[in-house]
Amino acid sequence: MACRTRSTAGAAVAAGPTRLREVAIASGVDVSTASRILNNDPNQSARPETRERVLEVARRLNYRRNAAALALRTTKTNALAILVPNLSNVAYAEVTEGARLRAADEGYVLFVVSGTPSELLSSLTGRIDGVMLAASRTDVRFGPEVGALMPTVLLNRHVASPINSIIIDDGAGIEALVEHLVELGHADIGHIAGPANTDTGARRLTAFKSALRARGLPVRASWIAVGEYSEEGGYDATLRVISARKRPTALIASTVATAIGVLAALRDNGIDVPGDISVASYDDVPLASFVSPPLTAVRMPLREMGARAVEVLLNLIDGLPVENEVLQAPPVLNQRASTAPPRA
Repeated sequence: MACRTRSTAGAAVAAGPTRLREVAIASGVDVSTASRILNNDPNQSARPETRERVLEVARRLNYRRNAAALALRTTKTNALAILVPNLSNVAYAEVTEGARLRAADEGYVLFVVSGTPSELLSSLTGRIDGVMLAASRTDVRFGPEVGALMPTVLLNRHVASPINSIIIDDGAGIEALVEHLVELGHADIGHIAGPANTDTGARRLTAFKSALRARGLPVRASWIAVGEYSEEGGYDATLRVISARKRPTALIASTVATAIGVLAALRDNGIDVPGDISVASYDDVPLASFVSPPLTAVRMPLREMGARAVEVLLNLIDGLPVENEVLQAPPVLNQRASTAPPRA
């Protein structure tokens, strides 16, 4: 698969942003010729040696294309969009930042929009070159008509679809959390799962059950509660779990936002963390270090997913073949004060 790599600048760097005119003068060509060469215009007819000279000067002067100016001169907008269902979800912020940095490396600007695909895709057509959709709800369908509007990549959604997708290995993250709790001595583990109508929620719940069964541990329905990916969702789901006659000694939350709700529900009911119940979370983001107690959480390659989605999207824009991908970056578990061995 073709991959984009960030180019490196030459030793000579201009004092300020290098302008196209400076590249043209240093190359001995007119501005329009330099522009067509640097923007890969398929209609440019410069000789190979002229093209190589312009590219070499551009590298030496550290020339970067101006995406806004380019959009005025070509049919391309040099703009991408990432569509997320909820801007308050800190995991989406990590994915978006990875995408933004990679897009900037390639001379693209990235717009972040929130809402449902059906509302926004049509209005974005013609304004951007491609879109990344972070839409995990399984009741939101993507047929071939979506990809026909513009190059499209699905983020962390694994479904049968003609649209290409980039996902992370949710199972590896949940496995790492279960293994950590078992090593601490926990055998009674519950799960505050994501919404049942989301691909991520279903995958993480399946992985949780499989991890327990593989270790010969009980999977108790009363210790599994489904909630929205939010603080409120985690709070309400935790209340259902702790109302059981016997409580688990540890809980795994499906997201950091959910985990914050878990901690609040336990605190409000006089349950000590980690003395009475340990809490561990999927998706380690900076916020996890600043809650009380600091959350044990597993870091997944969220920024890497955003960056790779941009690379795949640009390959689609260029007409290159792409495939669905599962990022294999191993999860990194950061133990903090929210987990400890269970009381005897």
